[in-house]
Amino acid sequence: MKTLVLLPFQLHLKQPAFQRLEDEDVILLIEDLSFYRTHPFHKKRIVALMSAFRHHEKTLKALGFNVRFEQGDTKEILEGLSPDELLWIEATDADIKAWQASITDELNIPAFFSQDAQFILSEDDVKKRLPKRPYKMDPFYREMRKDFSVLMDGKKPYGGAWSFDKENRKKLPKNTNIPDPAWPEIDEMTRDVMALVDEAFANHPGTTEGFRQPVTHAEAEALASHFFDARLKTFGPYQDALTTQYKDVSHSMVSQALNTGLLDPMDLIRRAEKTLDAGVPINSVEGFIRQIIGWREYIRGIYLHEMPGYHDHNHYQHTRNLPHYYWDGDTKMNCLKDATNHVIDDGYAHHIQRLMVLGNFANLAGVDPKQVNDWFLEMFVDSHDWVVTPNVIGMALHADGGLMATKPYISSGSYIHKMGDYCDHCHYDVKKKTGPDACPFNALYWNFIDRHQETLAKNPRMGIPLSVFKKMDSDQVVELRKQAETILEHLESL
Repeated sequence: MKTLVLLPFQLHLKQPAFQRLEDEDVILLIEDLSFYRTHPFHKKRIVALMSAFRHHEKTLKALGFNVRFEQGDTKEILEGLSPDELLWIEATDADIKAWQASITDELNIPAFFSQDAQFILSEDDVKKRLPKRPYKMDPFYREMRKDFSVLMDGKKPYGGAWSFDKENRKKLPKNTNIPDPAWPEIDEMTRDVMALVDEAFANHPGTTEGFRQPVTHAEAEALASHFFDARLKTFGPYQDALTTQYKDVSHSMVSQALNTGLLDPMDLIRRAEKTLDAGVPINSVEGFIRQIIGWREYIRGIYLHEMPGYHDHNHYQHTRNLPHYYWDGDTKMNCLKDATNHVIDDGYAHHIQRLMVLGNFANLAGVDPKQVNDWFLEMFVDSHDWVVTPNVIGMALHADGGLMATKPYISSGSYIHKMGDYCDHCHYDVKKKTGPDACPFNALYWNFIDRHQETLAKNPRMGIPLSVFKKMDSDQVVELRKQAETILEHLESL
């Protein structure tokens, strides 16, 4: 008898491993609470994975599979079953991959590892497409488009360009009408999971109240369909907008379902392509597709190349602790207050909040990259180490020194002001660089440029800010340094 052990994020319905199963073979789902205790994960992340896992048992049984659901220690349960052959779906996360290998070795049972269908490329294929450092997203993305015939007009990109990103950086106009995502209703099984999480994970951050993620394939499909019908049109131009009007702007909100296997990446891409016939603009369609066939596969490839050791990068030698407001949202900085409270409440924030507010501030403040990476891993419902670490260590913090991003994504308060309305209602004045009510981002930005001049001078994309800094009056530089020192001394009370 062969036993296929599924993990809570391996819920794709077309796993290649299914083809190795015969009638008497078993698909085993083990609800092992230790799996959710490797980090103090947000309660909503645990609910999402655990509830989807329980629902998956019913789905597989309805499809005719021989399914067994157990609760307890994975190794002990497998020892009791004593299968003739153990089947695994390969995990991308390094710690889970090592855990699978250790159990296999300790049980001394023949084992087979199969590709995970939630990714377009296999591990070998994605690594081959990223042959050397520094990694480049654009050529990777173009080759993926060509090889899978996505948004192509013969041999040329559909619409005449590979990327329409320049059209997707608009501030959200006031009174813009964006429909809410099609969140599912919570059923009894999910409510039971919420109660269990409240009891078993009482000390974990966040709350189960207000849980709203899809936990079945049908719910995930409904969420995606509504996005394509009602939200994709406005996704493109306003995907970078920072606004208090809408928590999630026009983002798809499918990342958690996609990273769990409830949705198929190529299916989402093909459905996005079809919306062009319904009049959805190319900049929205291409922007969405690029996140999946480009960015998602790209960062997984980098993770596979760079692990182990990617967590340890600290290019700028930052050592400060992450401030308390990343956990409690108690700060007078309106942009950080809004973003952190969104994460605390929902386990989510969209990509510009993650990059240019949460990551940017931590980088400017000189916070230890490992602490920042752990926070993102623990607090987001869509988090997995393979997706968090390259996005945080590589993109948000540039802590890898440029292995995957061509420059540090840092900014003063002017970018945040340009992209949204946070500054309109803030305790601090975004137009001031010094003084007690000056926006902390401003002095911290120039302090970062000042402290890392030698390193940044080697980066051609940092030439303009370095030139501006070098032309500053010496008295202004002194005032900015004093301001930054004061901010950093009182980091916990901003």
